[in-house]
Amino acid sequence: GEWKEMGEEARQPYLHLAEIAREEYRAKVTEWEQRHPEGLEKAKNKEALLKKEKKPRTFPKRPPSAYLLFLQDHRAAIATAMGSASSREVASAVGRAWRDAPAEVVKAYRVGAEQKQEEYRQSVKQWQDDH
Repeated sequence: GEWKEMGEEARQPYLHLAEIAREEYRAKVTEWEQRHPEGLEKAKNKEALLKKEKKPRTFPKRPPSAYLLFLQDHRAAIATAMGSASSREVASAVGRAWRDAPAEVVKAYRVGAEQKQEEYRQSVKQWQDDH
């Protein structure tokens, strides 16, 4: 883009403005921290809470939803029927098929998903007992 093509001399005014903005930002942050010391501590605690703890590799995988079970059963057939359609088009077609599926079909997949969810809960419990 333009920045890469711009010479060092042409960049200087922009770099100068960026440095001024950086200094103003730092001053405002410092001022806020002085006025709100409790807020800074809360922000640090919140940041620590938001850091997602990684699960061990041996932890059981979450079970598929009813829709994902439906997707696994129907994606290949829909993709074959659609020929050279893109993945996005196939995914849309599967989504429409799920939305238009009869209630008893949806219910069967939901029951299957509930069974998988129960198996998952048991395997998590077993994993926790073992570790």
